[in-house]
Amino acid sequence: MSKQSFYYSLCDALDGIRHFVFTERNAKIQLAVTLAIIILAATLRINTTEWLIILLCIGAVISCELMNTAIETLCNALHPQRSTSIKHVKHLSAGAVLCIAIIASIIGCIILLPKLFIYAP
Repeated sequence: MSKQSFYYSLCDALDGIRHFVFTERNAKIQLAVTLAIIILAATLRINTTEWLIILLCIGAVISCELMNTAIETLCNALHPQRSTSIKHVKHLSAGAVLCIAIIASIIGCIILLPKLFIYAP
């Protein structure tokens, strides 16, 4: 087994992210929501701690979706025909994304909603 340089490993990871962004519908939705949240947070001038929490939530949701996509792709490659076991694996993987997205949404609301009400007329 040959050792791959950090540069090539980084290029492979970036290629995976590029593929995810350009081929997955959920990636486009999550990136649009991410952009909206970042614009809203910047407009509301959240503090450094709040930025760190928001960015961790964004990273967690996108990372979880990347893993979900990897799991689904692997399942489809290994078992292209319908299978109850594969269906359960895919549903569990999607459930993980849903859980982290719900928690991230709650955290976002806790941080951003009070600031929205301060600026509301």
